[in-house]
Amino acid sequence: DLVRKFRNVHWTISVENLEQEYEYVRFHGNWATFINNLEQVRTYDHKIGFNMLFFILNYHSIFDTVAYFQKMGFHNQNFVIGPIEDPLPLNIRCLNKSLQQDVITQLKYEIQKSPGYLLQNSYENILKYMQQDYDQSLYSLSMTQKFLATLDERRNTSYQQTFPHLINND
Repeated sequence: DLVRKFRNVHWTISVENLEQEYEYVRFHGNWATFINNLEQVRTYDHKIGFNMLFFILNYHSIFDTVAYFQKMGFHNQNFVIGPIEDPLPLNIRCLNKSLQQDVITQLKYEIQKSPGYLLQNSYENILKYMQQDYDQSLYSLSMTQKFLATLDERRNTSYQQTFPHLINND
């Protein structure tokens, strides 16, 4: 209630995934509550920006997540996306080379659409990151799977149910 009284407020919202994936990544988060809160903040006529991480748990869905918020009326200036480097098991480089190439192709496609603003800058930066040379021996999908299995054990969750595409893609 107090923040509504201020005119020059900028909300930076962290979100990388939609629905069930959102609830896994933002453990204890609830997608419906998140959307309800976002809609409430929009009524305040404040600035809203999305700070998003690009990593192995959203390599296939980050573009859908952006599109979802664009359909809600958010501008391409509202999106800042960057690759996560640590922890290593969540790094996009844990994907096999074929899937990494698919991501590069998708990034090039998105850039070719010339979205402009921070969104285009984000896609270009991620593309540069993915095209950099790196020590492949540091990354593997099996490392990701072990990391997520340990996380699931502590949280009583299942990455295999939420992210079935991460099973047997080495």
